Amino acid sequence: MDVFRLHTKKRRYSFSLKPDLPKHSDFQYIFKKTKELHSQAYDLVFCVLDIDAILRERKFSTFQKICNTLPETIIPIVSNPCIEIWFVMHFLDAPQGGTYLSYSSIARELHRYMPHYTKTEAYFTESNFFPTLEKKNGLERAIRNANHVLANIDHQRDIA
Repeated sequence: MDVFRLHTKKRRYSFSLKPDLPKHSDFQYIFKKTKELHSQAYDLVFCVLDIDAILRERKFSTFQKICNTLPETIIPIVSNPCIEIWFVMHFLDAPQGGTYLSYSSIARELHRYMPHYTKTEAYFTESNFFPTLEKKNGLERAIRNANHVLANIDHQRDIA
């Protein structure tokens, strides 16, 4: 994804970052691609997967089995229900009490801030997507919001 690579060139990192959008969203294909990247001398490979599709296709047990066989240097990051929840966190002043159960519910919220958002490679490469997320301390806001959500989850577990 060249737009992300160009955006990160403005900063100095002590590692090489190679974002890639897979041709298929199937987690088995993504893990295959991840293993290929890992075999090409990458020290560490992260792959972000949306759990909503895995659950919808009733493949969670297969997903877990594959995750358990991955080397420690391949790290799956699961977004629940999808990556767009992370994008929305960049814009909210504080997370609301509502629950986003699907891509469509999160997409409606995201469109309030990014009206033309589509989950396509073309959108990521042709728009100002990453700089838009970072405007007005977006990354710091997203981290703060994510920590707030996690704290609420931990609190609910303590009560139960």
